[in-house]
Amino acid sequence: MRAIISFSLFGNTPKYLVGAIENTKLSKVIYPGWDCRFYVDDLVPKEVIYDLQCLGANIIEMPRSDGFTGCFWRFIVADDIKYDYWIVRDVDSRLSYRERRAVDEWLISGYPFHLMHDHPCHIKPIMGCAIGGVCGAIEKMEEKVNSWKKKNAYCDDEEFLARIIYPLIKDKAIDHNSFASRYDERVRKFPTPFEAYRFVGERVLENEIPEQKEMEILISALKTMDSK
Repeated sequence: MRAIISFSLFGNTPKYLVGAIENTKLSKVIYPGWDCRFYVDDLVPKEVIYDLQCLGANIIEMPRSDGFTGCFWRFIVADDIKYDYWIVRDVDSRLSYRERRAVDEWLISGYPFHLMHDHPCHIKPIMGCAIGGVCGAIEKMEEKVNSWKKKNAYCDDEEFLARIIYPLIKDKAIDHNSFASRYDERVRKFPTPFEAYRFVGERVLENEIPEQKEMEILISALKTMDSK
C-alpha cells in the first residue's frame, strides 16, 4: 500500500514550523511507511525545509501564498496517482494514535473517503484537518482548487470543501464523529477513548501546549453528555 500525509506550510509563524517538524517525526511512529508531503512557499525558512528533507519529507515548492491560498495546496495530493491513499492534516495539530485507529477502520471499510469530527466546534461537513481519500476518487482536484476564487479569509478552504467536495463524497465516506446525534455503518464512534482530552485536529502551540480554550469546550461538552 502506498499512502501519503499532505500538509500546507507557508510563512514563518513558529507554531506551524515546529508543527511541521514534529508531525514528520510522529509520522514515522504513527504512520510507518507513509510519506509526508509539505507544500511550501518561499517564506518558509530554508533551515526548516532542510530539516524536513533530512527527516524524509517530500517538499513541493509553491508560489508565495496570497491570503489563505496556501491552505488549499494540501488538497492537490488527491491527484497524485503514485499513491493508493491520501490524508490531509493541519501542521499545527499533531498526528495521534486516536486518529490512526480511525484511519485503520476506514482503510478496511471499503469506502473511498474518510472524515473525522472530534470536537463540538467541528461542525463543517468536512474539516480541512481531517479528510482522507482513495487517490483518483476525486477527479481533477487541482483544477477544482484553481477554479475556486474565494481564498482570502480563514476557513475559505473549508467552505470550498463544503460546497464543491462534500456533494461529491457525502454518500461515499465514513465519518468518525464524537458528537453525532446517531450512529450507523457510515457514522461511527472513534475506536479509542479520549486521553487527557486530546482530540483529532487539536491546535498546538510551538511549546507543545494545546490551545486551552478548545480543550475547555471539549471538557464541558463531554460533561454535558455524561450527565444525560
